[in-house]
Amino acid sequence: MKRPAWVGMLLIAKPTICLRRPMQAPRFLHTLLTSSLPLVHAKRLQALLDTVGALLGERRLGLTALGRALPGPVATKHTIKRVDRLLGNPHLHQERPLFYWLVASLLIGHMTRPLILVDWSPIDDRGKRFLLRAAVPFAGRSLPIFEKVHHKDGCQHCEAYLLAALAEILPDNATPILVTDAGFRNPWFEAVEARGWYYVGRVRSPVRIPPYRDRPFRLNVTVCSG
Repeated sequence: MKRPAWVGMLLIAKPTICLRRPMQAPRFLHTLLTSSLPLVHAKRLQALLDTVGALLGERRLGLTALGRALPGPVATKHTIKRVDRLLGNPHLHQERPLFYWLVASLLIGHMTRPLILVDWSPIDDRGKRFLLRAAVPFAGRSLPIFEKVHHKDGCQHCEAYLLAALAEILPDNATPILVTDAGFRNPWFEAVEARGWYYVGRVRSPVRIPPYRDRPFRLNVTVCSG
């Protein structure tokens, strides 16, 4: 599997700080990211960590709320503008694969059959924009290793994009098992199989499944009620 050029320039730092309080997270992330992602500009990284600290303190994800929670002697309008510039920073968006690669490396490690949950989620009231996310189950929750917003009409293209991105960020020895809910169609399963990966999907009735290579096919159906 071909690796991106920047992978060889990254170092993985082992987490050694115990996060007993939420506000320790920015310091922990600073230690981890500065040693593991030296390509990220120091000022841009600091702005990102300051915003993470504001999120932990404010518990609100809106742009204005994050700006108001940023520390500093400057006026509130300037801190809000700082968050706005960070969210729209094209360099940070280009560096997102670096962060995804680091998270995937830490969560998956040396697992040869990592379980990855893939799902679509609507993010607007009109149902025109969807978030396509790949996450790894960890300690009772799912932690994203890739996500991207797409228009509802580009599902098949977006799913192919996600598979290509996973191929870039997953370890070389990993053959993932992709778990999806109902809604993913044959092109998705065929694309997963073409990469030599495994999939687990859910189908809704009525669904017809043809025999596979003249071998009998047995479909186990579980009906849950209540």
